[in-house]
Amino acid sequence: MTARDGERLRVEQRVSRAGPIDSAVHDVREIELEPIAQVRSQSVGGSPAVRSLTRFTAVAGGTEIRHHIELDVDTWMPTC
Repeated sequence: MTARDGERLRVEQRVSRAGPIDSAVHDVREIELEPIAQVRSQSVGGSPAVRSLTRFTAVAGGTEIRHHIELDVDTWMPTC
């Protein structure tokens, strides 16, 4: 974590190896916490651009977790 202002965080991540692939990753994200309800995250630097939303809902016998993520990659990817 590089900064915090109440329920807003800024985190930075640097990875030079991701699994079996050597690939430099640099990501700076702003994270907005809404305790008990949701976590919203958005890239503000680095690559790839990532946005995500995780929601928590009380259900009978536990908690339901729904996670949505969007990636904007700037590299060529083969089509299926």
